[in-house]
Amino acid sequence: MNWFKENKFAGILLIITALLVSGAVAMGFVFGSKSNAARQEFEATKRSMSKHKKIKPYPIQANLEQRKEEGLSFKGEIEALQSALVAYRPTDLSSVPVNVFTDRLKSIDTDLRVLFADAGVALPEDFYVGFEKYSSAIPRQDATGILNYELSAVEWLLNQVATAQVSSIVSVKREVLPIESGRSASKPSAAAKAEVLAQQELIEPIEERLGIDLVVKGKESSIRRLLNLISSSEDYFFLMNALSIKNERGSGPNLEDVSFESKDEEDENGGEQFFFEEEGEAEKASSVADSVEILKPVLGSEEVYLALNMDLILFAQPEALPEIK
Repeated sequence: MNWFKENKFAGILLIITALLVSGAVAMGFVFGSKSNAARQEFEATKRSMSKHKKIKPYPIQANLEQRKEEGLSFKGEIEALQSALVAYRPTDLSSVPVNVFTDRLKSIDTDLRVLFADAGVALPEDFYVGFEKYSSAIPRQDATGILNYELSAVEWLLNQVATAQVSSIVSVKREVLPIESGRSASKPSAAAKAEVLAQQELIEPIEERLGIDLVVKGKESSIRRLLNLISSSEDYFFLMNALSIKNERGSGPNLEDVSFESKDEEDENGGEQFFFEEEGEAEKASSVADSVEILKPVLGSEEVYLALNMDLILFAQPEALPEIK
C-alpha cells in the first residue's frame, strides 16, 4: 500500500494494463468462439452446396421449370394411356334379371351352333359357350352384371374362332368368379393395398381378371389368323398368359405314311420311256414339282392344336393424377 502511495502513477498504469490484458483475453475468447461458429457454418454450407451440385438437374429455377414441363408432358402421356385402356371398359356393368341372362345365354348358344355348323367347325359334346355350369342352374342375381359382360366377350371370341376357320373347338372354359358363389375375391385389404401402392407409387389399373381357357384345332394358317384376330380386338382386352401349339402328330412323318406309285416302263401310249443323263430346264422343273407333290401328303398337311390361357381384363375407372405445381 505504501508502495502504491509512493508510486501512484506506476500503480495506476499497472492496474490499467491488467484490465486491458484481461479485456483482451476475454475478447479473444469471445471472438474465437464466434470465429469457430462461423467456420462451422461455412463448412456446413459448403457441404450442402457440394451435395446440391451433384443433384441432376441442379436445383435452380430454370431447371425447376424444365422439370415441371417434363412432368406435365409425362402426366399427359399417362392420361392418354388411361383413356385408351378405359375404352375397353363396358359402359354398364349393372345386374340384369336372372331370366334375361339365361335366355340370352341360350340364344347365343343356338346362334353359335348354327354359325359353327355352317363353318364346318366341330364342337365338344358338352359345349355351352363356356358357361356349362348354367346349363342346369341359374346364376346369383348380384353376379349377372359381370357375367353378362363376360358372355359378350366369349361370344365375340368364338365368332373369331369361326372366322379363322379352324376345324374344331376342343374345349372352351372360363374361370369361375368368386362372386358366383357369393365369395369376395381374395384380395388384400384396402389399407394393405394402399400401403403397397404408396410404396411403389403406382395406381392399380385393373379391376378384375376373368380367366378363359380355349383349345382349338386347325391348319397352321387358321391358327395364325385366330391369334391375329384376338390380339387386334378393339372391343375386348385379352391378356395371353400362356400359349401352347402342338402338332397333332406325335412324331415326324415316315416313309410308310406315303405310297409311291410305280410307273411301267411304257407310257400310256405304249411307247418306251427313255432317260437321258442331261435334262433340260423343263425336265428339271418337272422333277422338282414331282418331288413336292410326293412330299405334300406327309409334310405340312397335318393340323395343330392351339391352347390359350388368357385373362379378359376389366380395367378400373382411371383415377385423377396429382397436380404438378
